[in-house]
Amino acid sequence: MSSSYPTSSYAGTTTAVVVAAATTAVLSLNSNTHHREQYELNESSTSFILQHSVKLNSEVVFLNGVTLHSLGNYIDYQISNNTLTLTFIPDIGDILLISYVIE
Repeated sequence: MSSSYPTSSYAGTTTAVVVAAATTAVLSLNSNTHHREQYELNESSTSFILQHSVKLNSEVVFLNGVTLHSLGNYIDYQISNNTLTLTFIPDIGDILLISYVIE
């Protein structure tokens, strides 16, 4: 693998993010463990099993760079323990990014 992956910095910690079937990064922020998972969708699935249970309302979810919502009039997804369920069918090739604090 080359070293030309995009990176993100959080509280002085830098991590590489690789677009693939599933990539993850674990970061420590203010004594909370922050986890990030990224998926390149190769099928039109609506449910995703995350590696950890999600602390209530700590998540940020993006599809192709657009923020998805779990509250209000337009609910794009729901999270229960470690399962994220989209309320719509994404397209093959879409990129889903989930960032959250581990419960």
